[in-house]
Amino acid sequence: MRMVSLQSVVLVQRNRSGLQVAGLSEGATASFHRHLVVLVSHVPHITVSWSLIVSIGADNVIELTAVTPTGDLVTANNFTNTDLFWALRGGGGPSFGVATSITYQVHPQTPLYASFFEANTTSTESFIALLDSWHAALPGLADAGWSGYYPFENGSYFALMYLLPNGTTEKGNATLGAWIKNATAIPGVTIKTDATTTYANFQEWLIANILDPVNVIGFNYTGGASLGSGITTASWLLPRNLFSDPVTAHNMSVAYAAIPFGIGQ
Repeated sequence: MRMVSLQSVVLVQRNRSGLQVAGLSEGATASFHRHLVVLVSHVPHITVSWSLIVSIGADNVIELTAVTPTGDLVTANNFTNTDLFWALRGGGGPSFGVATSITYQVHPQTPLYASFFEANTTSTESFIALLDSWHAALPGLADAGWSGYYPFENGSYFALMYLLPNGTTEKGNATLGAWIKNATAIPGVTIKTDATTTYANFQEWLIANILDPVNVIGFNYTGGASLGSGITTASWLLPRNLFSDPVTAHNMSVAYAAIPFGIGQ
């Protein structure tokens, strides 16, 4: 079976079709190598902006062919082997079979307005205050079309890499830009990076910031990547109402302050 690197897939998408696979991410390289379907919602180093528009990568799989544990080559889609189709899109180890081909729904490429932000805090209290402000803003930012990632570390560092498909400077300033302006006024918060730029499409952003991050802005998502790491990653999907309730949102801020390193989205 031929292994496929993510970068080659990205270049083919960009150069040949002008289309993109929804949810295709930097974390997809490992998924291809393990013969798994590409998932996006919990894989570090990616954006979930397209998930708000066209759902996650697994939802855009139209059909798979796979070799089952019995050695049979089967086709799975919404009409044939539907239970296997559901299982193969669920992630995890290759317990249900080895995928030999995957057919995706593609979507027109869309320009992106990107915001990069980094801040250091002088105390745990100021870090929690910054997160309280961020959590209160999250539902409205999601409704405006923003999504992305926010790394945090040791109760003293907070960063953003957020994208707004089809965004404009005016809309960016009125939404996420307004929150950043308010964040600078929180006592004990020092802004390290506050920058915006535009990308012609998702692949351009992905190459510039993840696959070949020579000129990365702000937090370097691949700078600490290494093989043989003794770190285990985990993820949780948090319901929207946790952020809408000030009490539970604050409790999350306090919990985040005690985590050595995490990435929210």
